[in-house]
Amino acid sequence: MKFINLRVFAFAVAMALGILLAKHAPYQQFPLYWGLTPFALLLLLWGFLRHRIKPSIWFSVAVFASFFAFGYVNLSHRLPVNDKHHFTHHYNNNEAALFVLKVRSQPKRAAKHLQLEAKILSVNHQESRGQILLHLYNVEDAISLQVDDLLWLYAMPTPIDPPQNPGSFNYKAFMSNKGIHHQIKAQTRQLLHTEDGTPTLLGQAQRFQQFLMQQLQKTSIGPREKAIIQGLILGNRNDIDAAQYANYANAGAVHILAVSGLHVGILLWFLQFLLIPLERMRYGRQLKVIVLLLILWSFAFMAGLSPSVVRAVTMFSLFCIASGFNRLTNPMNTLANAFFLLLLWNPLWLFHIGFQFSFAAVFAILWIQPKLSLLWQPKAWVLKKGWDIITVSLAAQIGVAPISIYYFHQFPGLFLLSNLVILPFLGILLILGIIVVCLAAFDKLPHGVAYFYDRLIHAMNYFVDWVAGQQEFVIEYLSLSKLEVLLVYASIATFIYFLEYRRAIGLFGLLGCLIIFQSNTVLQKYTTKAQCIVFQRYQESLIAFKSENEIAYWSSKEERISKSITSFGQAHGIQPLRLPKVPELFKLNQSYWILIDSTAVYPDKKGPFILLTQSPKIHLGMLIEQLQPKVIIADGSNYRSYVQRWKKTCKEKGIPFHDTRESGAFIFSEVEVAKNFP
Repeated sequence: MKFINLRVFAFAVAMALGILLAKHAPYQQFPLYWGLTPFALLLLLWGFLRHRIKPSIWFSVAVFASFFAFGYVNLSHRLPVNDKHHFTHHYNNNEAALFVLKVRSQPKRAAKHLQLEAKILSVNHQESRGQILLHLYNVEDAISLQVDDLLWLYAMPTPIDPPQNPGSFNYKAFMSNKGIHHQIKAQTRQLLHTEDGTPTLLGQAQRFQQFLMQQLQKTSIGPREKAIIQGLILGNRNDIDAAQYANYANAGAVHILAVSGLHVGILLWFLQFLLIPLERMRYGRQLKVIVLLLILWSFAFMAGLSPSVVRAVTMFSLFCIASGFNRLTNPMNTLANAFFLLLLWNPLWLFHIGFQFSFAAVFAILWIQPKLSLLWQPKAWVLKKGWDIITVSLAAQIGVAPISIYYFHQFPGLFLLSNLVILPFLGILLILGIIVVCLAAFDKLPHGVAYFYDRLIHAMNYFVDWVAGQQEFVIEYLSLSKLEVLLVYASIATFIYFLEYRRAIGLFGLLGCLIIFQSNTVLQKYTTKAQCIVFQRYQESLIAFKSENEIAYWSSKEERISKSITSFGQAHGIQPLRLPKVPELFKLNQSYWILIDSTAVYPDKKGPFILLTQSPKIHLGMLIEQLQPKVIIADGSNYRSYVQRWKKTCKEKGIPFHDTRESGAFIFSEVEVAKNFP
């Protein structure tokens, strides 16, 4: 029986914990050798004395601590503050500088600008490094930028903006997890010069991916189907419209739209079956491994060598090597090794959603699926394959459900139906899709093959649209905190441990997790204070009132619900309710509020919070003398000129002023106000 090496898991977990600590509590000026030295000494000690050292708890603790320290240092030394060559140390924050950049991502066209990620080569002719997010405005159609292009421009970097409204997507944190903390917003005229840079493997892969997409556009396949093919085969989802993507998410099939471990696993399974004849040759198993690795990495090259593809191919390359050379090991050990090596290469991947989903799904399939499959063992081949698909889907969903709810706040109730129908044909779609793309690359795609594949993708889209249309099965407004996610995973682990070994410690662990979870819920309920949130929305007034189990809101635009309020409700697991209107005078947490809109009519009440909306024509100085307000808030529905005048008046009168355009949403509770306006 193949064994599970718990030491490998311990090393991987120790390094991951060190990375987590470095992310949330980094130590400035932390030299790399501080972590490498004890790590190297420990490895040398183990290498020379492994046959003499007796197993000891203290030696295990030392090993765990060394891997923990290595993980901490591995991320800490990459932080800008600890990198003396980082560009933030080479320019004045208040002045523009000459930057030389190298494009590192395929530019994306937005409504008004071009967005791309770039590597910094120099600042004011001084060699530097670091990554930055570049926004180019007023871009002409003639400008065409590719990965590896060099750009010269005068600009002044700024930190990436945090979200303006609570519950909104935190793009600042998202980019920080990619190692990008600053952005440049520049006009095209600031771009002094562009030229081709030294080609890199990533640049060549991205160019090849773009070439394949251009060739695919020449075929007779429909536009919606082409967009799905680009996501399914080439890992590019830019052309998939938002409605179609939402349908795949609601149907629980969104995982097939991005090249990931599922695709690579299916491709590896098919290739292993196809290359069985090689095993009959001398050194055939080794030759088979080499061929498999070449094909897998060629597929990754086709998909542009995106991080998700590289991670998936790396993981399955290790599985391929372990099985091909007949190593006596458990797949769990291979998974732990892949986890360790990937974090060794880039510790920030630990915080990527795709990384978390991939490893959670594969871990659950390897651990939970065999136990589920034993619940029923049909003899008929069709029933057995159907049951395998069900158990794999269930195991994967158990593995990813907690983090899926944490990030996306919903659960697709019909995921089993979607996977039961799509997964049996996904291998055919994937292999045939690769053939279609390769033939299209040489302009040799027969019309009949293109039509047949178009109809297959069309049928899949139709089925997904139908499943997504069953809205009553899509469970929305779910919310889990980070602590609750950990508790859910701990509950799953202890429950499965109890079912498998029937030991009391598993039951006590499960009960302990449930008690902590419930206690946390009760604590949040009794510590939650009523809040009033004035959101930042362009040309719109949006106010929400939150209590412990209810969110009510009012918007000046009655025809639709704002995405900001939807995201806010999802973050708290509460569906917002619309209010017909907000009174011009109301009370919250013992404080009075006065709302003044374009009518400029307001009651005479001393010491209120004042909210100015819809650009009221008022004499703010006289209003301050009359009402003596605590704070004045101006939302995004007001004219900028009015807001600037009000801000100046408040500064002269010594009244706190909050402009949602500059400072984001105003969150009112006694604690928040005391913190922001002491």
